[in-house]
Amino acid sequence: MMKYILFFVLFISSFNSFCQQQIFRGEYKSGGKTKESAVQFLHIYYGEKSEILFYLEASRGAPSYNSGSIYGRLIIDSRKDHLQYIPEDTAADCTLEFIKKGNKILVKTTHGKCQFGYGVDADGDYSLVSGTNPLYFTDRHGKRIYFSKTAPENYFR
Repeated sequence: MMKYILFFVLFISSFNSFCQQQIFRGEYKSGGKTKESAVQFLHIYYGEKSEILFYLEASRGAPSYNSGSIYGRLIIDSRKDHLQYIPEDTAADCTLEFIKKGNKILVKTTHGKCQFGYGVDADGDYSLVSGTNPLYFTDRHGKRIYFSKTAPENYFR
């Protein structure tokens, strides 16, 4: 009987841990209220072995419409509802923090300047569009990139 109770307790704690880690997955959007305004898209994908990948595309809006994107890995912060992006390339001076608040994610630049283009940054509130685990994103060139097939370090190759 004790074996069953122990198994049940372990199962429930593993399930709760898995569900807590999955709270960020989905597709998010910020801005774009008018056709001239800035718009940002965020896709967060949970892969094998607790890997968390993301694609973030940001723009400035009228009149320049500058834009840029980042495809990378997120790491779980010590705080429950926080993820961080720290680029593997040490030359890149960009650290982002992702904070889950209800059906939104707050993205903040915590160090350096991310290279999105002149006057473009990732900071802001992103509203949940879809809570399903996205299989792919469509990049700025219209190419469909599957998270499970293309690692961030192989994206530009």
